[in-house]
Amino acid sequence: MTASLSQLNKLELNQKCRQALEQEKVSIAPDILHCLQLMIWGLPQIEDEDGRLIETIYQMIGWKPHNVMKYLTKIDRQEQEPVDWAQVKTPQDLATQLILTVHDHLTLTLPDYPYHMNRIALPRA
Repeated sequence: MTASLSQLNKLELNQKCRQALEQEKVSIAPDILHCLQLMIWGLPQIEDEDGRLIETIYQMIGWKPHNVMKYLTKIDRQEQEPVDWAQVKTPQDLATQLILTVHDHLTLTLPDYPYHMNRIALPRA
């Protein structure tokens, strides 16, 4: 049996994302994972040269919540921490870390996806 949206939103990652959204005074959407809402919130700060990163994140809205979590926490069938917590000091940092996890997946699954991070302009401190 797969976990419900409310159960998944109780996971530590989603709770930290909720706190980040609240810190930025963003209304919490009841029908979406907090981590996905935070990524969408953070997208305006990301320049995606070919649009596939942003498109993928918006497509994730239609995915089953447990599949979103699986996508973020497993890469190449290996468990992974989707966030480098040492890099997180602000809500935008957390959003960026999650967005980079999606980027990492795309580099592994799309043969012509730009690998180099200089293709994505990250927010400046």
